[in-house]
Amino acid sequence: DLGGTFTVDSIHIWNDNQNNGVVNRSVKTLDISFSSDGTNFTNLIDNLGNFLLPTHVPLSNGLTPVSTQTFAAVSGVTHIRLTDFQPHDGGAYTAMDEIRFGEVSNDFNSWIDDFGLAPADQDFADDSDGDGLENGLEAWFGTHPGQFNSGLADVSCTGLTTTFTHPHNTTPPSDLTGYYEWSPNLSDWYSSGNGPSGGPSITFTSNTIGSTTTVTATASEEAERLFLRPGVSQD
Repeated sequence: DLGGTFTVDSIHIWNDNQNNGVVNRSVKTLDISFSSDGTNFTNLIDNLGNFLLPTHVPLSNGLTPVSTQTFAAVSGVTHIRLTDFQPHDGGAYTAMDEIRFGEVSNDFNSWIDDFGLAPADQDFADDSDGDGLENGLEAWFGTHPGQFNSGLADVSCTGLTTTFTHPHNTTPPSDLTGYYEWSPNLSDWYSSGNGPSGGPSITFTSNTIGSTTTVTATASEEAERLFLRPGVSQD
């Protein structure tokens, strides 16, 4: 049980290293299965190995050198099951000192690296293409930070309800959180459910289908002017 949901692409094993120098209890190969619910496992890798034999080092000197095996990244993993252990040198037992799994990085920095922008244009608040969308927002939208994008689209208003759409990254960086704000004057900005004292408040709801998000902004009462903008914060 990983205690969360991750994209996994490697396993690291500190093989058994007894202080009597016995190595035939060390893991040579194994099968690995993944699950997104802890109940239904998919066996994706058979006979993963060969994991290195340990180098004999007295236990007081620390852990055995690590062996690493990589595989195609698997997303949505909450549980991992290891089975069918095969020991080195025909041993009758298998043992490991420690196991770790490698997680594929999915943060803003790894996202921005994929576009070949100059280092000076890769900061969260940069807008090298001049489209008014900072890199952080482009990452949340899933749009190219070096090409012009329109941002909000399909804006319409009926009574107290305003709707608009925007692109949405189907695998947004894990360290980003998107939000929406409104303003009566382009100076004072309010989050969902809030507004000026004695005036209207606006509540935002959103629905994402595929790579498009539709946002509904509902006013508590008629507003003389209404300006809307999306935003994103980095954890």
